[in-house]
Amino acid sequence: MLLSFYRRQSMTVRIVFAMSFGILVGIVFGERARELRFIGDIYLRLLKFCVMPMILMTSISTICNTKDIKTLGRIGLCACLCFSLSLILAGAVGTFFSMIFKPGIGIQLSSDIHAPGIPQILPWQEVAVGFFPENLVQVLLDGNVFLLLFIGMLCGLSIVKMGAKGERLSENIALWGLAVQKLSRIIFSFTPIGVFALMAVTVGQYGPGVLSPIVKLTLVYYASCLFWLAAVYFPVVWFSAGITPVSFLKRSVRVILCCIGTCSSTSTIPVNLTAARENFHISPIIANFIVPLGSQINKNGLGLLFPSLHIFACQAQGVSVSLPNVGIVIALTLVLVLCGGNGGLPSGGVFMITMVFSAMGVPLEFAALISGIYRFLDMGTTTMNCLGDLAVAIVLDSLDKKKHCFSLQEK
Repeated sequence: MLLSFYRRQSMTVRIVFAMSFGILVGIVFGERARELRFIGDIYLRLLKFCVMPMILMTSISTICNTKDIKTLGRIGLCACLCFSLSLILAGAVGTFFSMIFKPGIGIQLSSDIHAPGIPQILPWQEVAVGFFPENLVQVLLDGNVFLLLFIGMLCGLSIVKMGAKGERLSENIALWGLAVQKLSRIIFSFTPIGVFALMAVTVGQYGPGVLSPIVKLTLVYYASCLFWLAAVYFPVVWFSAGITPVSFLKRSVRVILCCIGTCSSTSTIPVNLTAARENFHISPIIANFIVPLGSQINKNGLGLLFPSLHIFACQAQGVSVSLPNVGIVIALTLVLVLCGGNGGLPSGGVFMITMVFSAMGVPLEFAALISGIYRFLDMGTTTMNCLGDLAVAIVLDSLDKKKHCFSLQEK
């Protein structure tokens, strides 16, 4: 009876039910719920399995359909400017909330907290060389979205240069892209199972009281996320495309639930692409380019979080907060994101936190404290990041439809 009722529900309802059930299982069974980790790992592996070929096929098809690398360059430049400016603005919002509510006051570090090691920071020359691939198979194995987009653009440009001979190849690649989309739909049908396991493991591992030492930090951060959603995303999509806040949330609810469940911008790409093309009717050229790119360099969630963490650490130590230092934290966050960031990996922000704290002279014990509950913070950062991808794609698509900024409607 219950199973029959479950099958009649929409995918959104199923995910919500699975998430709630996973939290309940994690609370009831505690550490034993960690045995379900393999189910969540399988689900994440399946998502990553379809993400890489999807990005490669869609990036090639995007170039072939555009047939003008300058147009795509203008789209990419506008997107990068939007992503960078929004991260800086998000940093200002995060700073404001932390300065007002003071989440670090009264925090005491426990003696059993062990600081993580400082990640190696590569010279800029090695970072620059790393943007140019030498092995396609290795890029696919590493899951490097940046390099895959670069490869797809080169291949697409080569096919366009072939003229009439390349049209047949372009059609075949489009068919392969369609096949990968169908594969992603099949994998997405298992989302409730994956989300259930991931939530059960998270709650079971940390316990319902894990947030108590820094509950104020968590509440302040999520308050800044809600403010960012209401003050930035809602007005932007409303004034640019006439999409009301309720409609925006309703059309992107699957994206939000997938972000909460996976905590990975990269793993959410298939769901975000589907929402962009089918729910918001964004041009495939813009959606196929902006969503994968945004998964790597659009980190509004981190922009909200990192200044808050720095201020939290200063307040906990009884050190006065320096606004110039907060500005440096925001600048470091932007640089780290543009240099590859955390690659959209779950809890990848912990490594960036350690780098920023080390650069600012903050005791790494605070990074260890944050890493213990980062999964709960990561639900918010991933959601803000992916909704930001949608918002920027909506704005660029609206500009093209109303002002013909990129002339995609004529192609």
